Amino acid sequence: MYTKHNLALCLSGAALFALAGCATQQTQGSDRAVEFPDPDSAWVDDGTTIDPDNLALMHAGMDKDQVYAALGRPHFQEGFFRVRQWNYLFHIPVSDRAQQFVTCQYQVQYDSDMHVESTYWRNPECADYVHGAKLTRTTLSTDALFDFDSATLSDTGERRIADLAEKIRSQYAEPEIAVTGYTDRIGGPGYNLALSQRRAAAVTGALVDAGLSASAIRTEGLGQNNPVSDCGSDLQGAALKHCLQPDRRVEVSVSALTEQTKHSG
Repeated sequence: MYTKHNLALCLSGAALFALAGCATQQTQGSDRAVEFPDPDSAWVDDGTTIDPDNLALMHAGMDKDQVYAALGRPHFQEGFFRVRQWNYLFHIPVSDRAQQFVTCQYQVQYDSDMHVESTYWRNPECADYVHGAKLTRTTLSTDALFDFDSATLSDTGERRIADLAEKIRSQYAEPEIAVTGYTDRIGGPGYNLALSQRRAAAVTGALVDAGLSASAIRTEGLGQNNPVSDCGSDLQGAALKHCLQPDRRVEVSVSALTEQTKHSG
């Protein structure tokens, strides 16, 4: 099973929950079991995007026309009349950024009168993303955190990290955090890798000093990999250093339930 921490590391693409196999569980208030179909048997390729507000409309007692209006046609070949379950494969957005979503299997079970009796997620964590889970990434310029060629946080850097830690504590429940350091391309790859690792470790240490759990933080440095700047080969000296500034960064990714979700559940 993918964890929230795994999702935080998938910000640049789609975060896909493991769906292989056939999960079975006992339904509440029913003698029927919940068996999810193989996702590869869906008639839609890899599922469809769903607005969480539509999923929030789902409740016991709805008829099939109401479910169809909220969720659309089932994604598996199950028919309409006298069928007592519909299955879906949904992409649920977890951020305003493009391609940041989880893919989840969802099942609607009907009673003998063809009204919604119950609904289920194959992976229970999917419900979190409908009812208030949050996934965010903060990018910090290392120029604002460290002196040149240093992995020691400046006073300003210490304050910025302390402010970020306070924000995480106040807005998230049980956060999972990934701290990733990067450098620009100036210098050797080995030296840059080590520098990025030291700077990421310094940010992690400051987050822990500010009250976050060390066990909830994953730290790594990727050196000059994954540049975000677009600087021509004709630039040199101060001009090149200025152009490459966006590459010198520490990214802090957080995946967790919001406080609203924590207290509503």
